[in-house]
Amino acid sequence: MSTHKPLYYKDAYITAFDAHITKQGQDDDGRSFVILDETAFYPTGGGQPHDIGTLNGIKVIDVDKTAEGIRHYLEKPLPEDHTDVKGLIDWERRFDHMQQHSGQHILSAVFADEFEMPTIGFHLGETHVTIDLDTDHLEEDQAQEAERLANDIVFENRAIVTKWVNQDQIPDYPLRKIPEVDGQLRLVVIEGIDYNACGGTHPDMTAEVGPIKILGWERHRQKIRLTFVCGRRTLHVLSEQNQILQASGQKFDGSPKELPQKIDKLMQNYNEVDDTLKATKRELMDYEMKDMLSRASDINGTTLIKGVFFTHDIKELQHMTGALTEGRTSTISLVVSKHEGRLHVVAASSQDHPLNMNDIMKQGLKLIDGKGGGNSNRAQGGGKALLSGEGLLQQFSDIVKAKLG
Repeated sequence: MSTHKPLYYKDAYITAFDAHITKQGQDDDGRSFVILDETAFYPTGGGQPHDIGTLNGIKVIDVDKTAEGIRHYLEKPLPEDHTDVKGLIDWERRFDHMQQHSGQHILSAVFADEFEMPTIGFHLGETHVTIDLDTDHLEEDQAQEAERLANDIVFENRAIVTKWVNQDQIPDYPLRKIPEVDGQLRLVVIEGIDYNACGGTHPDMTAEVGPIKILGWERHRQKIRLTFVCGRRTLHVLSEQNQILQASGQKFDGSPKELPQKIDKLMQNYNEVDDTLKATKRELMDYEMKDMLSRASDINGTTLIKGVFFTHDIKELQHMTGALTEGRTSTISLVVSKHEGRLHVVAASSQDHPLNMNDIMKQGLKLIDGKGGGNSNRAQGGGKALLSGEGLLQQFSDIVKAKLG
């Protein structure tokens, strides 16, 4: 590999450059790549994604650092007679990564210095950034204070300096973590705030990072994973959220500020209606079970209770069969329902009954290409609506009658 520093280290703002091709080839997956004598394309590394752009008008879709040099993976191979290239960097993507990475340095420094929560993980994604904080708990007021302090540093427009130091110079800098590397070390310094070994691209001043906004956090492997955005991403997120708030405010006939109260009122009304609906459904099911009992038949000493419905789901069918057989003797209950375009069936028996409901279920479900199971006293399943609800109920009834002799 060339001993020259890559162009993105000389100047992160370089968007165009000329270079000579030193190698063309394909990787094991058949992807075409070229290696150049120098490049401004940043390769994936250190939590930061690669640059994209073009070489002689052909799209660069991936950039990777290998032992032989920086590989530029192309959408299609360069013509064989091309020995030199004109490289163009996608500046919007590059600058976005510069904003997010520097914002991470600032936010991580604040959490470490103010709350003794060092960063132990970092990921720069397409829509947001995450850092893993070495703590198992984060309070809302801590997050708000960290966000405020981080933005203060942005607005102070402090210089962001990168420098290369030799091994004997490393003790001169208060690094948060000293990496185990040989040779020179690249430092990113935000004076008075952060001294970090880092290979990423960064702007010259903190003001270019733009506003930093924490979006939320969650527990992840006993630590806290915090999600945030910086710069233009912040503007995009706030614009999107504002549109949602405005649209929601119009639907609720009020301002966005009134939304929490109006939503609380809506949820209260919903819960009241839901409670009423559940109570009404329970009354309906009680009536349906009484009706089934009134039409129960006797088969060689076994009381067979059965019914077919068109709205009940599997849990409601389980409730009905359980209630119809509980505390009874020599009783079997069969209920079928056509729900959401499928047939559902539950079979239950009193504890003393010798027939195995799981065997009956497996036999009956074959008629509708169904799946299910259970135990000797209760089984359930569902399948395609290849029969009518009444037809399937009759088939299960015939199976029970046959087994009862």
